Amino acid sequence: MKKYIIILIGLLILANRVKAATPLVSPTITSITYIEGNGKYKISWSDNINKVVDHYSLLVYSGSSVPSPQYKFINDEISSDSSSIEIDSLFTTKDGTMTFNLNHEVCYFAIEAYPPSGTAFTPSSGNISKDSSSGAPCNLFIQARFDTCAEYLQLKWNSLNVWNAFEISYNYKPITFWIPWSFDGAPTVTSNSFDIMKDILHNSKYFTDTDVYFRVVALDQDFNPWNSNIIKANTHATLGPSYVNADGTDASSNDSIKLNFTIDPASKLNKYRLLRAVKDTSNFTVLGPTIVDTTFSHSVHYIDKKIIANTQYYYKLVALNYCDTPKMVSNIESNIVLTIENDTATNTLSWTNYEQFAGKLKQYDVHRRRSGKQDTVITSTTANIYSDILANIKDKSSVEDIYYYVEAYEYGTSNPNKINGYAISNISHTTVTSIIVMPKYFSPTGKINKYKPSSAFAPVKYQFVIFDRWGTIVYQTTDSESEGWNGRYSGGGAAPQGVYMYYVKMTGSTGPPLEKRGTFTLVLP
Repeated sequence: MKKYIIILIGLLILANRVKAATPLVSPTITSITYIEGNGKYKISWSDNINKVVDHYSLLVYSGSSVPSPQYKFINDEISSDSSSIEIDSLFTTKDGTMTFNLNHEVCYFAIEAYPPSGTAFTPSSGNISKDSSSGAPCNLFIQARFDTCAEYLQLKWNSLNVWNAFEISYNYKPITFWIPWSFDGAPTVTSNSFDIMKDILHNSKYFTDTDVYFRVVALDQDFNPWNSNIIKANTHATLGPSYVNADGTDASSNDSIKLNFTIDPASKLNKYRLLRAVKDTSNFTVLGPTIVDTTFSHSVHYIDKKIIANTQYYYKLVALNYCDTPKMVSNIESNIVLTIENDTATNTLSWTNYEQFAGKLKQYDVHRRRSGKQDTVITSTTANIYSDILANIKDKSSVEDIYYYVEAYEYGTSNPNKINGYAISNISHTTVTSIIVMPKYFSPTGKINKYKPSSAFAPVKYQFVIFDRWGTIVYQTTDSESEGWNGRYSGGGAAPQGVYMYYVKMTGSTGPPLEKRGTFTLVLP
C-alpha cells in the first residue's frame, strides 16, 4: 500500500510539472505601418487567447536560420495592456549589436507573450520559430528605380505573405493627402512592381520638374493598413525635345550642302545622329559621327561635303538620349537642285521641290545675279519652273555670264514650332552670247509687216540701216524700240520689190558690239 501511495504522489508531481510547462499562445501581428506624422512605424497585434500575460516582447529577425531562426530583442518590457508599439525607422537591438533601417530594408518581426512569474505557463515562442520563408510578418518596403535608357520609373516592393493586392498612391511635397494612382487604370495591383511609362512621366501637368512621392498600402481582410515607407522618386527623366525642326538647307557653295536644325530649347539632351538618303526617302543611312552640342545651343549646323553635283539629298536629325536611344526625329529637309536650259532668247530654269518644311511652302524666289550688278528677284512662284526672257534684261553685254539661284520660304505661321524655314539652291550659271536674227523675206502685207532685227540683246546704243541695191538709204533708226521698216520710202511711197541690204550694230555697256550685214527680199503682193 505504501508503494502505491508513493507512485500516486509521483504522478501528481509529474502532472503539475507538465501543467507548468504549457506555453502561452503567440499573439498575431495585424499591422506594421509607417506613420507619416512622426516618421515612426507602428506595430500592432491581437491577443484574444491568452488570459494571463505579464508583458510582451518585440523581437526582430537577425538574419540567421541555422539551426533555427534567430531573433534579437528590441523591447522586452511592453505592457500587457498594450496592443501596439511605435518604433523608430532606424532602431538598434536591445543588446546594441545590430541596427536596422525600415526605410531602407525589409525587417521581420515577432511579438511574444510572457506570463507572470510563478504561474503554470511559459512564454510563447510560435512567432520566433518563423523566418522570411515561413511567414514571418514584415514591413512593406517600396523602392524606385529609374531606367534612363527606356525612360520609365519602376516601383517595386516586397511580398506580404497574406495579401496579394496593393494600392499605389502618390503625392507632392508638402504632403497633404494621398492620391490613388489612376493614370494606367485601377490603382490596385496584384504584383510586386509597377512601371510608370515615359508618356506619363513627360506629362507636364503632373511630373515635369516636380518631385513625386509614392507609397504602397496593403489591406488585410479586416482592413488593417500596412503602409509602406514613403519614397521620393526622381521622375525627372532627362527631358528630350518636343520637336526637332529641320529649318532648311543651303547649297549655294555648289560643292557642299549646309544643314540647319533647331531643337526645342527645353530639351536636356545634346546628342544627335544625322541621317541622309540619296535621290529618294526610302533608305536613310547615318551621315558622319554622332553630333554633341556641348554648349546646349539647341541648334545643329552641319556641312555635308560628300555630295555629287545635281543630286538631291534628304536629311533627318535624330535626338538621342544618353544611351544613344532615339527620342525624337526631325521632319525631312532636302537640297534644291537648279538646272538651266538656254536658247538664244530664253533661259529656262527648273528646280526640284524642297522637301519638306514642318509648315507650308510659301513661295520660291528666283534670283538673277549679273557681274557688277545686285542680285535681283525676278519672280516669286510656287511652281518649280520659270523662263527668263533675255530680251527683257536691260543693259546687257553681248557676251555675259548670268547666275541664278532659288530660295524657298516657309509660312512661319504654319510651322508648329514657330520657325521660319528657308532653303537655298545651288547657284547655276549660263553664258549668254547674243546674236542678231534677220528675216530673209519681208512683205508689208504679210504676217511680219515690219522689218527689223530680233535679238535677246538689249543694247545701250543701236543703229539699223536699210539700203537699196544702189546703196541709197531707204530707212534708218537709232531707236531699238522702233517698229522697223514698213516697206516705204521716207516720203511715203512704196519701195519696189527686190533685194535690199541691211546693217545692224548693237552696243552694250561692256563687251564688244554686235554687228551684222546682209540682204533680204522685199516681196509685194
